[in-house]
Amino acid sequence: MTIALSCIVAVLLPASVAVAGNGNGGKSLAAKACAAEKKGLKQELGNKEGKAAFRALYGKQAMRNCIKGTTDEVRDEKVNASQECRAAQEGDPEGFAELWGTNTPKGEKSKGTGKNAFGKCVSATVKDEITDGVEDTVNAARTCHDARKADPDDFAGQWGTNTPKGEKSKGAKRNAFGKCVSATAKQADEEENEGVPTPTA
Repeated sequence: MTIALSCIVAVLLPASVAVAGNGNGGKSLAAKACAAEKKGLKQELGNKEGKAAFRALYGKQAMRNCIKGTTDEVRDEKVNASQECRAAQEGDPEGFAELWGTNTPKGEKSKGTGKNAFGKCVSATVKDEITDGVEDTVNAARTCHDARKADPDDFAGQWGTNTPKGEKSKGAKRNAFGKCVSATAKQADEEENEGVPTPTA
C-alpha cells in the first residue's frame, strides 16, 4: 500500500509545484495534497468508504476545508525546509551545489546554480514532508477504520467525545473517526521525527 500511495502522491505533487506555490501562499500545493489524500483514502478503503472517511475528517465541504487547513501546513513546511536547506548550504556550499545544483542553463559554476540548488532542495524537502503527511493520514484512516469495524461501541466510547448532540448521535461517530485519525497520524509523525534535529534560523 505504501508504495502505491507514494506513487499517487508523486504524480499529484510534482517537485516543481512545491516551491511554485509561493505565489498563492501554498494553496496550489495544498490542493494537490488534499487530492492525493482523498485518492489514497479511496484506494485504501474503497471508493464509498474512502469518500466517507474524507468527509469525516474535514466536514461537509471536505475538499475546501482540507485545502484551507493544509495551506497553513504548507507554509510552515516551506519555512522549515528553507531553514534546513540554508543550514546545509552554509555548512558545505560546494557539496550542496553538487547535490542540488543541476540543469542550470549557464553551467554549474554560474551564480544561478546556487539559486537553483537552493530551490530544488526546498522543493524536494517540502514534497517529502507533504508526502509523509498524506501517507500517515491514509494509514491512520485504515487503522481507525479497522478498529471501528471490529468494535463500534468501544471505538465510539474511546474517541467520540465533545459532540454537541451527544455520544449516540451520528456526529459522534464522525467525530470519533476524525479524532482517531488525527491522533494516530500525529503519533506516526512524532515517531518518524524522533532523533531528527530541529532546524534553527
